[in-house]
Amino acid sequence: MNPRTLKYRFFLRTYARMILPILIPVLCFAFITWSVAVRSLNHQIDQDYAARVEGWSDTIGAVTDEMERLNLNLSTSPSVTRKLRSVMRSAESGVAAEEYETFSAIMDMIYSSFVSNLYVDSLYIYFDAGGYYFLNSDNAIADMRYYADAGWVELYRNAPAGRDAWAQLRTVESGEDGAVRMLTLFRRLYSGSGMESQGVLVLNIPQQRLNRLLTQMGDEDEADMLYVVNEEGTPLFGDEAFEAYGDTALLTAQAVEGANVRVQSGGTEYVVRRHALSSKGLWLIAAVPASHLYAAPDRLSLLLMLVIIVAVIVCAQVAYSCARRDAASIEQIMDSIERARNGQAAQQAGQARGRQDAYGYILNSVVDAFLQKDFLSVQLAERRQHEKVLELTALRAQLNPHFLFNTMETIKWKAVALTGGENPASDMIENLAQILRYALDAGEDGVTLREELEICGCYMAIQRVRYRESFSYEVDVPEAMMEERVMKLLFQPLLENSIYHGVKGKTTPTRIRLRARRDDDVLSLTVEDDGLGMSAQSLEKVRERLRTGYTRSGEHIGLYNTNKRIALVYGEGYGIRIDSGEGKGTRVEIRIPSGWPVRGDAPQN
Repeated sequence: MNPRTLKYRFFLRTYARMILPILIPVLCFAFITWSVAVRSLNHQIDQDYAARVEGWSDTIGAVTDEMERLNLNLSTSPSVTRKLRSVMRSAESGVAAEEYETFSAIMDMIYSSFVSNLYVDSLYIYFDAGGYYFLNSDNAIADMRYYADAGWVELYRNAPAGRDAWAQLRTVESGEDGAVRMLTLFRRLYSGSGMESQGVLVLNIPQQRLNRLLTQMGDEDEADMLYVVNEEGTPLFGDEAFEAYGDTALLTAQAVEGANVRVQSGGTEYVVRRHALSSKGLWLIAAVPASHLYAAPDRLSLLLMLVIIVAVIVCAQVAYSCARRDAASIEQIMDSIERARNGQAAQQAGQARGRQDAYGYILNSVVDAFLQKDFLSVQLAERRQHEKVLELTALRAQLNPHFLFNTMETIKWKAVALTGGENPASDMIENLAQILRYALDAGEDGVTLREELEICGCYMAIQRVRYRESFSYEVDVPEAMMEERVMKLLFQPLLENSIYHGVKGKTTPTRIRLRARRDDDVLSLTVEDDGLGMSAQSLEKVRERLRTGYTRSGEHIGLYNTNKRIALVYGEGYGIRIDSGEGKGTRVEIRIPSGWPVRGDAPQN
């Protein structure tokens, strides 16, 4: 298994089994706590903001309440109203001394509270019965025909009859300050009995003073925007934020009394609230960016999100560390098993005994069990090999080679005597004797390539007599390689397969060629023919059996046994390779190390 895949699986398992049961409840608890806290905090912020707007409304109302107080006084004192109307009617011809004394006392009472109001510029009282004359806070009795500020008269006379109170922005010429923007508040005066309009109260407040007042009421960071509108929604005055903002029509249209409304305007979300002022027909509009008003809940949400992210990252890091440690332990176990398979397990197991965790215990147990099993396998293999050696020794003892060779020599000479000279039968007996002497020699197993090729020549001479002219045999081996040492009978099974499978059933002669080449430190020994060859399916079966060493029949048994012998003598990295094509012949290659001592041929200490 890929180490990265193994580590990934360990990470998922650790994260799911150890981290998630802890992390999920904590996150759920944090989310519920955050939800309750944010909801409670938002509710408290809404209440505080409503209280602030109401306080601002009261502050502004205190400026305009002068008109309401005066209207109340005049409405509840009919005698005072009659006296003032009488004075206005007689103003054209002159006010009598006794009436003017009473009139002055009434005016002092009316304007006593007006003097202390720093925001109000002037206050007018006008009765319809007074003609051109009205009362003002500066000159007591004034004639509108000669008074500098008389523009309010036309506004009053053109106003709808059913309108009790209204406000109007107008420009008033002042000798000292020039043109001044003035907020003029109108309040109709009604008679006590018939509730008929008998005049109007006019209160003049410079717009600049009101703007300054709203600016002072807002936050120091100027996040709040305050402005006052009339019943038509026309802005009358506002703070600096209002003056810098521009068009507030959308905010005014969406504002609702007694509720916070979120309005998206100019790419910013505002919280807008409306509150009625004490003066009829005026509304205070308060607007603040939602990000500023709800900054505390937003910071709390951001903090919680950061905590969650950090918790997830920390948990993932812990899970990754555990997965990395476990994967490293598994890799160490696999490496130890591989080392044990290659005869290096004892050292690796000794290194792993210092570990005290579960994987260290598993590693020690697995390696110890593997070594024990491997030791028993080696013992069993040695015992079987010893039995084969004893069996071969017994066979050799029963069949004395000298007796066998002497008998075959006698048969050879008898054949020569019968024909009067050497003949094919005597040659076959001579070659067979050479092969038997070579195979039964009790000497070293390793032989030179020259000796092996000589025996191959004897074997092929016998086969040529048997198969006559059905094949040709060639040897292509450089002289420099003749002293390379190889196993005994290395080529004989391959030559036999070439004859049996390549010659048999073919109508034309088959060419069999034995070649040898050296590639660095590897010898390449090849037996190839141009015989019948094999199909792709048959070739794949042969290759599979060469890999597994398993065959259910005696077919190609010499080929498989030779491959096993090569692996046992030279190692698993060496052996037989085979290529074949149907009707194209077969090529079998043996790869063994150059200069490698075979069993029994290694130098003795």
